[in-house]
Amino acid sequence: MLLAGCADDGPVEKLTIDSESRPLGPADGKAAGKPKKAERQKAEKQKARRQAVLAPTAGVRLRLPAGLVVIDKAAVDAGADSDRVAQVAREAGYTVEQLKQVFAGIDVFAAGFSSTLTVGRPAGGSSLPSQAAFEASLAALSAEVAPFATVETPIGPGRRFTYSYALSGADVHGVSVYVAQDGIVMEMSVGGTDRDQVGDLVDQVLPTLAPA
Repeated sequence: MLLAGCADDGPVEKLTIDSESRPLGPADGKAAGKPKKAERQKAEKQKARRQAVLAPTAGVRLRLPAGLVVIDKAAVDAGADSDRVAQVAREAGYTVEQLKQVFAGIDVFAAGFSSTLTVGRPAGGSSLPSQAAFEASLAALSAEVAPFATVETPIGPGRRFTYSYALSGADVHGVSVYVAQDGIVMEMSVGGTDRDQVGDLVDQVLPTLAPA
């Protein structure tokens, strides 16, 4: 189990408009396409600012939002005293030595937006974890775990687990997603104190997954 975060260790409502209603905006419709164009341009700019990341043992590539401080295992091993490693550790609430220990089981670590994100290959087989197995992995934290949801990703179907636990007087919220491809299981975990930010970060990253 890869825990992201400071570690010591719907339904969609549809809006309908009566067919007799007048359309919003100018009657000639000249401006109808502008909001969509602006949204597309904004999305393209955000995509261009994303950081391409490789998680070799997990067998995936992904793109992370700009603003996250990202580091991989090789960088930690090669430059444990570097400013970048120290910054990532500080963002995540770790010492540099603790960060090195975290990288024993992961490929990528990112911190920012009051959250941390890890990507790696979990120990324990080549199949997706069951509800019972996932809950057992968090037993020491007395975490509350919701029933997993099946998710579709660009590299195949997976399981998304949502959980929360108390740590040093604060509520920590987490999401762990497991996807199996070609006999390799990838785990992506995001954790932080803001439930909405944690979920939003997962939703941004999942669609960018690709085989390594």
